[in-house]
Amino acid sequence: VTDAGGVANGGDSYDLSVAERDFTDLGAIDESNPTSLDGEPLAAGAGAQALYFVRGEPGYTMTITATPTGFNARPTTLGRTENVLSTVNAGGPDQPETLDVPVSSDGWVAFRVTRTAGTGTAFDLDVSATPPVLYDITSGSLNYADICGPGQDITPSNQVSSSPDPTFD
Repeated sequence: VTDAGGVANGGDSYDLSVAERDFTDLGAIDESNPTSLDGEPLAAGAGAQALYFVRGEPGYTMTITATPTGFNARPTTLGRTENVLSTVNAGGPDQPETLDVPVSSDGWVAFRVTRTAGTGTAFDLDVSATPPVLYDITSGSLNYADICGPGQDITPSNQVSSSPDPTFD
């Protein structure tokens, strides 16, 4: 803790405000334990939001889908200080919005669902987890496969192409 000048002095005093945040703890989610909440309430008024917290295995991907009724929803993932990490608002009123979020080494994901337009006061929420794809790296060799037919020799040139589709001479 430092003062406005960025210095911690022995004689300084500080005000500290601690407030309880109203959020829904969804518990632990994994591939065999998704959650679906139908009719999640959202207070009336523009900018109303609902906060959620879910635990998961680091490396997994959480898929969060909010399907609003009578409004346009915007799901947003949040960091430790409720800073915005990612958001989606691709659809319109009554259209589902989906975020795919990697679970960090902390093992949790915090997110909110915000009304951006409309007057509806409920949405359906689905959260599922997908494990990471595991790759098996092994050494070995593969047989050469000739992809050219007879009389169609192709020799790569030594030129470097900046186009996304390099051509061969």
